Amino acid sequence: MEELGGLLVSIIGLIIAIAMMLAQFRLFSIDKTLKQILETLQKGAQPSGPAVPETEADLAQRRAAIADAQKNWPTYK
Repeated sequence: MEELGGLLVSIIGLIIAIAMMLAQFRLFSIDKTLKQILETLQKGAQPSGPAVPETEADLAQRRAAIADAQKNWPTYK
């Protein structure tokens, strides 16, 4: 009877060890993906040149386009 208890503990320990290894591999995968995303964001955040100030006409046109999209979007609240 005592051998059965030791065997059961060993099997449970093996299952937990396998689950922990799989979780570790998944975390490595997530870490790699997050590093790629961060690298892409950092590349996109670098200034590509001097910022061109937006004229009042461009700003008004962009605001009108946004308002039009919001008004005509069926699910916009």
